[in-house]
Amino acid sequence: MSTPEDEEVKRLSEGALHGDVHAQFALGLMYETGESVAQDNSEAVKWYQKAAEHGEANAQFHLALMFVNGRGVPQNDEQSVQWFRKAAERGSASGQYWMGWMHQYGEGVAKVSILSRASWFSCSAFSTSPFWKSRNARLL
Repeated sequence: MSTPEDEEVKRLSEGALHGDVHAQFALGLMYETGESVAQDNSEAVKWYQKAAEHGEANAQFHLALMFVNGRGVPQNDEQSVQWFRKAAERGSASGQYWMGWMHQYGEGVAKVSILSRASWFSCSAFSTSPFWKSRNARLL
C-alpha cells in the first residue's frame, strides 16, 4: 500500500518527466533535503538543471548553490555565478544578493568591481523580502 508521500513523489515524477518545471524544481528540493525520498544531491542537481534550463528562477538559484558548495557536482564558482546571474535577472532577490557576494569576494568573476557588487546588492535590497532588506542595509 502506498503512502500519500509516495503518491506525491509519483505525481511529481510524472509531471517532471513531461516537462513541468515546477514539478522538476519540487523534485530537486525533495532530493536535496531527503523529504519523502532518499537524500541524493546528484539527483537534486539533475532536476534543478532541467527546470533551470527552462527559466525557473528558484531552480537556477538552487542549482547555483549546489555548484558553489560542491554538492552533487564538483565545486565550480564560475558555474555558480552563471546560474546566480540567471536567477537574479529573473528577479530572484536571493540570486541578486549572491551575485553581490560573489563580486565582493571575487569568487567566479573575472574582475572584482565595487560598482557591480553595489549594483547587485541594491537590486536585492529593493526586494519585498524583509530578510534581504535588513541584510543589505548593513552592506550598502
